[in-house]
Amino acid sequence: MVIDTDGERAGRVAVDINVAGAIAAYSPAAVGTDRYEELSGSDVVIIAVDSADGNADVAAELAAQVRDRAPDAVVVVASNPLEAVCHAVYDVLQFPRERVAGLCGGVHSAGLRMLLAREIGVSPRDVDAVVLGGHADTMVPLLSCATVCGIAIRKKIAQERIDRAVVKVREAAEPREAAIGPQHAPAAALVEMVDSILLDQKRVVPCAALTKGEYGFEEIFMGLPVKLGSSGIEDIVEMNLDDDERRQLAQSAKAVEEQVGARARV
Repeated sequence: MVIDTDGERAGRVAVDINVAGAIAAYSPAAVGTDRYEELSGSDVVIIAVDSADGNADVAAELAAQVRDRAPDAVVVVASNPLEAVCHAVYDVLQFPRERVAGLCGGVHSAGLRMLLAREIGVSPRDVDAVVLGGHADTMVPLLSCATVCGIAIRKKIAQERIDRAVVKVREAAEPREAAIGPQHAPAAALVEMVDSILLDQKRVVPCAALTKGEYGFEEIFMGLPVKLGSSGIEDIVEMNLDDDERRQLAQSAKAVEEQVGARARV
């Protein structure tokens, strides 16, 4: 179900999804509408807004519709500024924290794997690397945990080349004044999250989750390794960070707190 205030646009998007399914040999039955009543009974709801009126405020209005019409849904937020929108949605929903997650880290973790794989000359599927922290240029690549075929990445690539890859990933996370067009990478990351929830795959993927002591943080949405299953966030996996990574993650958390606090003062 595609719901948009512009019902005609929602219909076009639904047709596009259905045609793509015919090409890819699966059989979706997407429907586009401007009727919020169609939310009723949804298992997963993605909130993705891009509004001149402020994404957090618009997302909060949508969250009220979800709360009233799909009270058992898992909600995935895919709007920037991500952490501020997550907090706005969570405050309205009043759902357990396990059922609110944000698209954060998956795209940039994939980007880091791709860049490191190119340096080595292997498939990105053979590289294990993750990016944590806020959805901004303060994100933290966990290089101490990065591997290729089980071998520490730092044993395979010179530090200078690793640093170059990290810079590219952080530059890609910087806010842009205008979208570059269709966002295929975020869409793929969303599919990964939704599949893990709907199919109870229990995949561990980076996404924004509300912390309650994990990694030393309290009551802020942070990009962390999360196990996703049918009930939403089933676990926040605590990885072994080195001292520098912990310092960087604390700085990223501070930036998130400042961003969310600035919104609260508006």
